[in-house]
Amino acid sequence: MSPQKQCVCCARTVVTTLVYNEVGIASAKALGLETFQLPYHYRIGHAICKVADCISPPADPTDSLLSRCRYDEGARPSSAKLIPCASVDEQLGRLVIAIKRQLRAYPDELLGVLVPANADIPRVKERLTTAEFSDVVSYHEPGREGDRSFYANQRVCVITVNSAKGLEFRAVHLMFVEKLRSARPEKLFTAVTRAKTSLTAYSTGSVPPLLDAAFAEPAEPTLDDLF
Repeated sequence: MSPQKQCVCCARTVVTTLVYNEVGIASAKALGLETFQLPYHYRIGHAICKVADCISPPADPTDSLLSRCRYDEGARPSSAKLIPCASVDEQLGRLVIAIKRQLRAYPDELLGVLVPANADIPRVKERLTTAEFSDVVSYHEPGREGDRSFYANQRVCVITVNSAKGLEFRAVHLMFVEKLRSARPEKLFTAVTRAKTSLTAYSTGSVPPLLDAAFAEPAEPTLDDLF
């Protein structure tokens, strides 16, 4: 290996070590690395940006996720919806139907099933174990803290919102949102921004007001509103 290539490899190794050991950007700057501000993002669709911006509105509207979004809606239109269900069983039934469709629609892409807490994973596992796609489902269960690896054939990941931080999925299913009433906006923001193209939330009972407002469709103006 040439000295130049060795130098580049060493630099990459140092930076990677700094990042993954959580030493932070301050240490990277101490090495004399130049900082570049990237104003745009291409990962999250418009519909999901709108939900996220409603949950955590920026002080400057021009700094919103939507205003900085360069996601290609023409190639893959995004969607974000909240589905009220009569029971947890209905939530899980709708989840199975949606995953079957998305496994075909998004071949070779990861799908995420996010739950509020570890205690919710067994309920989801019980239902998905009987699904025809059960062999491609991975469960991030207690005891696997820090291990977020996936086998190549596991395309559906069932994981808590907290553990999903830093991950991304083509489609996200946010389950049991009625349990997130006391969740901080930061946690809700993390949950919805794990999705790139499709975001679906399911609820049985009352929904956290912040999420309810974020998913609300704009009301059509009436004649009384116009005059």
